[in-house]
Amino acid sequence: MEFIPLDEASYRTLLSWFDDPLLRRWYGPPTDTWLHYVHNEPGVYVWMVHENQTPIGHIQMDIHEDGVGYIGFIINPGLRNQGYGRRMISEFLGLPEISRTSRVIAEVEVENYASINCLLAVGFIVENPQPNEQGFISYSIIPPRNLPQP
Repeated sequence: MEFIPLDEASYRTLLSWFDDPLLRRWYGPPTDTWLHYVHNEPGVYVWMVHENQTPIGHIQMDIHEDGVGYIGFIINPGLRNQGYGRRMISEFLGLPEISRTSRVIAEVEVENYASINCLLAVGFIVENPQPNEQGFISYSIIPPRNLPQP
């Protein structure tokens, strides 16, 4: 998989995915304000993920001052349920930008079983099984290179 920083062409591709009602159920479409934020805010990374030149997903990570990275991810609606999410997140955890984090958190809506299963499959654990006020449950992982050495 190839992680390519978001550019104008991939932004248009990402926007087109929001024609899918299931995606819109779980994730708000990107806006020009969001695009400005991800391109200008320190500690924010955003990629389109390709395999064999086909855009298979999108991932964003915001690293907070405490070193915790918060991620959001989307799989190309036409490629759901084919294992791309697990593979994308697994490879994401090996990116150099991850070395700047002490742990990575993904907040997922309670009924978004596809995303939950994807995160659990690559080693994320439930931080608190009770949803927060917005209805999200937090899943976290300590990136592999940040694990204590025996």
